[in-house]
Amino acid sequence: MKADMRPVLALLFAAIIGAAQVETGEIRGRVVSSRDNEPLSLAQVQIQDSASLNTNVSSANTPLRAVTGADGTFSITGIPPGSYVLQTTTVGYYLVHQEFTIAAGESKNFDIALTSSMDQRKDTVVVSGGAFGVAPVAAASSITLQGEERKNLASVLADDPLRAVQSLPGVTSNNDFDSEFSLRGAPFDRIGLYLDGVLLHSPFHTTDGQSGDGSLTIFNGDMTDDMTLYEGAWPVRYSDRTAGILAVDTREGNRQQLQGRLEASASNAGALFEGPLGKKQRGSWIVSFRKSYLDYILNRIDFGDQPPLTFGFTDGEARLTYDLTSKHTISLSDVEGASGVDRTPFRSELGLNTVMTRGFRFSLLNLGSRYAPNERVLISNHLAWSRERGDVENRYEALLNRQSYGEWTWHGDVSVSWLSDKPGKNTLDFGGLFRQLRQEGSTLQFVFTPLQVPSQDVFRGTGNRAGGYVQQSYGLASDRIHLTAGVRQDEFSQSPVQVTSPYASASFAPLKRTHVQLDWGQYAQFPELNQIFSIFTHGPLLPERATHYEAVIEQSLDERTRLRMEFYDRQDRDLLARPLLDPRLLLNGSIFDAVPNAPLRNSERGYSRGAQIFLQRRTANGFTGWISYAYGHAEISDGDLGVRFPSDYDQRHTFNAYVSRRLRPTVNVSARFTYGSGMPLPGFYRQDGTAYFLTANRNSLRAPDYQRTDLRLNKAYVHKKSKATLFAEVINLTNHHNRDFDSPGPYDSVTTQTYPNFFSMFPILPSAGVLFEF
Repeated sequence: MKADMRPVLALLFAAIIGAAQVETGEIRGRVVSSRDNEPLSLAQVQIQDSASLNTNVSSANTPLRAVTGADGTFSITGIPPGSYVLQTTTVGYYLVHQEFTIAAGESKNFDIALTSSMDQRKDTVVVSGGAFGVAPVAAASSITLQGEERKNLASVLADDPLRAVQSLPGVTSNNDFDSEFSLRGAPFDRIGLYLDGVLLHSPFHTTDGQSGDGSLTIFNGDMTDDMTLYEGAWPVRYSDRTAGILAVDTREGNRQQLQGRLEASASNAGALFEGPLGKKQRGSWIVSFRKSYLDYILNRIDFGDQPPLTFGFTDGEARLTYDLTSKHTISLSDVEGASGVDRTPFRSELGLNTVMTRGFRFSLLNLGSRYAPNERVLISNHLAWSRERGDVENRYEALLNRQSYGEWTWHGDVSVSWLSDKPGKNTLDFGGLFRQLRQEGSTLQFVFTPLQVPSQDVFRGTGNRAGGYVQQSYGLASDRIHLTAGVRQDEFSQSPVQVTSPYASASFAPLKRTHVQLDWGQYAQFPELNQIFSIFTHGPLLPERATHYEAVIEQSLDERTRLRMEFYDRQDRDLLARPLLDPRLLLNGSIFDAVPNAPLRNSERGYSRGAQIFLQRRTANGFTGWISYAYGHAEISDGDLGVRFPSDYDQRHTFNAYVSRRLRPTVNVSARFTYGSGMPLPGFYRQDGTAYFLTANRNSLRAPDYQRTDLRLNKAYVHKKSKATLFAEVINLTNHHNRDFDSPGPYDSVTTQTYPNFFSMFPILPSAGVLFEF
C-alpha cells in the first residue's frame, strides 16, 4: 500500500512546487552624469515597493539592488511581477526615483542621469564643454570650478565658496580667516568679483569693516553654478579691474518638483528650498537662509595671546526664474546679509586700532533678462541695485570706520554668431555698462610717529561710470585656429581721463591633443569714491593701469586629464599708495617718521612675471583633482620714495593640490594641500634674533612659510524618500604653526627697534556637519 502511494505523493509534491514558482523579470541599465554623459561607477541602484515606498522588496536569497560597474551599467534579476520604484543615487548626487511595472519574464532597460547635488537638478544629459567646462568667455588663463569641487573645498568650518577658489592653481592665500585671495602679487581689490553679470563692491561679512582682516562671502555657495577665474588677460566684457576676474552665476531652482535641504556645519546652520513655478513649470524658485554660530566656535579656540573674535552673521538669498516665452527668460534675485562683532568682555586686551564692536548690512537686487530670438543671437541684460552700511568702534567706543555705499547698475551684452553654418564659430559680441555710485563715511587710524597720533579721513561723493565694448572671434581651419580681437571704452565722471582697453587672442591646435594660446590685453581701474573724495587726496587721481601678456600650452593626456603650463607678464602703472605713511630708516641713519596725513598718490608702478604648471584630472569616477606649482616675482617701484621692493603680496613659490575619490556608493574622501613660501611683512623691517628694527629697504623681511593640509570625509545615508550626508573634516592636519603680519606697532626713535603685531591661524581643528536632502 505504501509502495503504491509513493509515485502519487511525488507527483503531488512536484505539482505544488511548480505552482509556487512564478516566472520573474529583470532590469538592466546605465547610470551617467547629467553634466557630460560620463558613466557613473559605484552608483547604488535599488528597487522599492511602489505602493508604500516603505519596504525594500527582495527575493529569498538576493536583495533587489545593485552597484554600477566601471562602465556605469547594472543588472537586477529575480524581480516578481508588479509595480515598483527604482531608486538610484551615489554620494554627492541627488536621489532619483523612477516608477515602473514589470511582467513575468519581462526585461526592461533604464537610462538614468544623476545630477551633482551642487547643481540644478536635471533629468536629462546636458553636455557643455567636456570635462573641464567652458568659461563664460574664453581666455588663456581661465579655469572653472565645478560641482563637488566647490563643496569639498569650501571647508566644513567656513562653508564659503571663495575658500574653494583659494585652492585653484596659481591662487595665493595665506590667511585662514579671510575669503579674499591674491593673484600674481596683486591684492584682492584689483580682482573683480562678478555675480550674475554684476560687479560687486564688497560682498563680505567682515570682522572690522576691512575685508582683508577676516571675512566670509555673503552669497551661499549652494546656490552658485560654475565659478570661473581669469588669472591673466581676459576678454573685454569685464571691466574696472586690473589683476583678475572671478565670474560667478546663481543657479536656477528645480523645475520638476519641490525639494529641500537642511544643513548644519561647524560655523552655521541653514536651509535651502526650491521648486517649479506654476503647473506648466515655466519657471522656478530657490531660496536659502543661513545663521552662524561661528562666534561660539572661535571663543573656544586658543590663539595664544589673541583675544577671541566673537563674529556672527545672518544672510539669505532668493531667485525667481520665469519663461515669458520659449525664447525669453527673466529672473529676479535678492541677496541680504548682516554681520556683527562684540568683543566688549575683552575690552582691556584690545588696542586702539582693534575692533571691539561692529555692525554691517548688505543688500543686492538683480533683475535679469535673457532673450534668444534664434539660435544665432543672444541678448542679456541686468539691472541691479546694491547697498552697504557698516560701522566699527574700538575699546574707547571711538568710531574707527563708518561706511555707506550705494549703486545702481545696468549691464547689457549681445552675442551674434554669423558667417558660418555652425553657430558659435564666428561670434560678434558687444555691450554696454552704466553705474551710478555714491559713498560716504569716515575712518580713524592711530599711527605711530613714534607716538600714536590719530589720522582721520572723511569722504562723501557721487559719480557715474559708463562704458561699452565690441569683440569679434573667428574660427578657422575647422576651428583649429581661433582668433579674437576686441576693445572697450570707459569713462568716469570723477576722472580726468577716459580709458581704452584693447584685447587680442590667438589659439591654435598644432596636434590633435595639443592646444596653444597667446593672449594680450590692457586694463584700467578707476579709483573708488572714498579715495577720490578723501582728505588725503590733494589732486586728481588717475586710473590704475595694467598690461597682460599670457602664453599657455595645454596637452590632453586623455579625455579627462590635462597638463597645462602658463607663462605670464603683467606691467602695472599708476598704482595708488600712501608712501609717507610708513616709518623707515634713511640712508644717513636717521629715522623718517610716519606722516599721519600722508597724501594718496599714483606713485607706484611695477611688474609681475612668472610661470605655473598644473596637472588636472576631472572625472566622476576614481581620483579627481589637480596638483599645481607656481613661481612668481612681483616688484614695485615708488617714484616718491625712489625705492624698489617686492610687492606686498609677492610670493615666490606656491603649491596647491586637491584630490577626491568616491570609495563606495555612500563614501567620498577628499584632501587639499597648500604651501606658500611666505609674503613680505609690508613695511621697512629687518630682524635681529627675535627683535625687529626699522630699515631703509621695504618688504625685505618675509612671513614664515604657510602650510596647511585638510582632510574631509563625506558619508551618505540613503533612506526611502530622503538622503542624509555627514561631513567630517580635519583642518591643518599636520598642526603646522602658521603666523602672519597683523599691523605696525610702536618704534623707538633712538634704537630704531619696532614692535609689529602678528597673529596665529588655525591649529589642528576637527569639524563636522550634516546635510539632509528631501
